[in-house]
Amino acid sequence: MFRLATFTVVAAFCWSQCLVNQWGWKEGPETVGPIRERSTGQPDSESSRERPVNPESMASPALPSASGNRAAAPVVNSVESESDLKRHSTESSAYGLEIPAVDQPEFLVVCPEGRYTLWYDTLYRQAAWTAHVLTRADMETSRAERKNGFVICQTVRSKGWPYAKSSDYTRSGYDRGHLVPSADRTGSRTENDATFRLSNIDPKNPRLNRVVWNQLKDEIRQMALRLDTLWVVTGGELKPGLERIGASGVGVPEHFFKVLLARKKGEWMAMAFLVPNRSELKPSFWEYALSVAEAERLLGIDFFHTLPKALQRRIESECHPQRWQ
Repeated sequence: MFRLATFTVVAAFCWSQCLVNQWGWKEGPETVGPIRERSTGQPDSESSRERPVNPESMASPALPSASGNRAAAPVVNSVESESDLKRHSTESSAYGLEIPAVDQPEFLVVCPEGRYTLWYDTLYRQAAWTAHVLTRADMETSRAERKNGFVICQTVRSKGWPYAKSSDYTRSGYDRGHLVPSADRTGSRTENDATFRLSNIDPKNPRLNRVVWNQLKDEIRQMALRLDTLWVVTGGELKPGLERIGASGVGVPEHFFKVLLARKKGEWMAMAFLVPNRSELKPSFWEYALSVAEAERLLGIDFFHTLPKALQRRIESECHPQRWQ
């Protein structure tokens, strides 16, 4: 009887090791980044998280505790009044106006080389959003040559988080689409190269990426020349059940958004765009404009939360495309 019990224990141990070695399976909860439920804006429950269908191609070992991998969060201070905001409006990096509210700061990744911040989603192997400041000076600097060299994000990799590879996009039917555009960071080769990290890339339908989205990015750069400074947040709508591509299981967002904050002749204004990730699109990106308040409701993200509350409520409730043109 003792020999039979010993054999049973040894056999169970060998079977568990086989699962670990062959499938990457390991007991314990997976640390998942900031995926959001669209309707509530709250992190989805453990039971509703999308799990890989093919464990051989998508599963990853259990991640270390996120609390042991805290990123150096940018300084984000609330601004008490509009007069205070006017005095410090040029100090965007100190006030962090472009950084949305987060409840899991351990997933913030700061990219000083490219002058942007992202919030990483470990489940879908991409940024939930990126945030950067775009100025007239950025547009007037010398144009660094674009390299087109997509690389693994070493910051994400060093934290032990699942990450995308360039090969995930090969023959997937989707483009490697930028969040922080390459053309927004051309002051040096170093900062332009930083936009090609795969944490700043997500799968875009080719027609969206090459036509409507590209036109929107070009227009935003023209806005920077007219308005001097823009605070820009860009991302894909990440929710449970998305299509995945590649061996890494990169999620394919159903919509992409850009949310803008700017000053024009001393007046603050804000606007958002929410565009479907498909080939059948309206002729102009302006047809996808909406208020920031509506974007917040649809996406569950609190944008520009450090503004004085009265100002935030007023400008986020408005959508006046003609003021931006």
